[in-house]
Amino acid sequence: MPDPLSDFHQFHEAALDAAYALVRLQDVVVRYFKLSIQARRNVSASPLYVEHMAPFMDAIRKVPECPEDESMFRRMTVARVALMRAPLAFRNMQGANAHQLVLGVSLFFIRLWNRRARPEERENPPSTRAGPAHFVLYPPGAEMDLVAFMDEAHQCLGDYNPLSLHVELELEYVKATERLEPEKQNEGNLIQRNRDNWQLRYRNETGDYPVKGNQSIAWLAKLLATPNSALYVADLRGDPEGKLAADAKLGSEPEIDRDGIRAFKRELEELEELIATAGASESLLERKARLLQSMKSSSRGKTIGSSLKRDHSNMATQLRNLCRKLEKKMPHLASHLKACLKIQFPTIGYFPPEPAPNWQF
Repeated sequence: MPDPLSDFHQFHEAALDAAYALVRLQDVVVRYFKLSIQARRNVSASPLYVEHMAPFMDAIRKVPECPEDESMFRRMTVARVALMRAPLAFRNMQGANAHQLVLGVSLFFIRLWNRRARPEERENPPSTRAGPAHFVLYPPGAEMDLVAFMDEAHQCLGDYNPLSLHVELELEYVKATERLEPEKQNEGNLIQRNRDNWQLRYRNETGDYPVKGNQSIAWLAKLLATPNSALYVADLRGDPEGKLAADAKLGSEPEIDRDGIRAFKRELEELEELIATAGASESLLERKARLLQSMKSSSRGKTIGSSLKRDHSNMATQLRNLCRKLEKKMPHLASHLKACLKIQFPTIGYFPPEPAPNWQF
């Protein structure tokens, strides 16, 4: 028997893939217009087709066939209304929900590319209630007008920020899945330590994780036990007076951004999150290097922030790493936590949508 949650998750993954493709396309378009006019003439359309346009088509192919996709769009719209989120738009393109918008934007750029790759071909019309359109993505031919495509794409993406779409997609998905199985949303969720292992259960997902190397699960348990509360480092660390040395207590944990004490500012956190999910492009790494250099120069060798900021940065990194670790066995829990964990110095909190899931400890 088909699993509706599995299909729903595939639908969500398709939208996420489309959002990542949009980020990558924006990156290459912005870099293109930083080149000299002579350098632009040497840019080939073939790598752009493979690396930046084909991912849009791959995402579209993940969307289940009609009529289920229409039902899923409706569910996302209902979820968005329940969350009381503001309407979304890409330029003059409106979307009832983030999933509809990002997939619609994917089709927009596929059609924009096709017009320049094969100007002599008849364009496919948008889908209607009579059935979906069968979209294709043409490889670039000899007549490909790459300059015109890049110019049109730059007009759309030059100053657009696609990062906010990722947050909206996760929020909609979490709320929609909770409405999809209301009889399960308040039952059976578990986070419990049994000697050397943590046992986790969320909906129909289960996982066992060793205590060693997963201190972040202990922090997660405290967060889940106090929903809609902003907890400080001392609350999670179990050191009310804040006098314990963080390095001694937390040193066994992997800390990818220990040097990221300079990265607690919002812009750098967003950059690192984007690099982790969408890939390390040249322009993103360049922006990160410039920001780090600027902060280093302004500090003139002095340590930025206190040990409290360092502890908070460490906890934030480990909780994000935990979400990525959960994606393999417990993708629904990973999506739920990504949407509901609010990490902003000096606090961390768990803020689930209503009705909040019940947890056993």
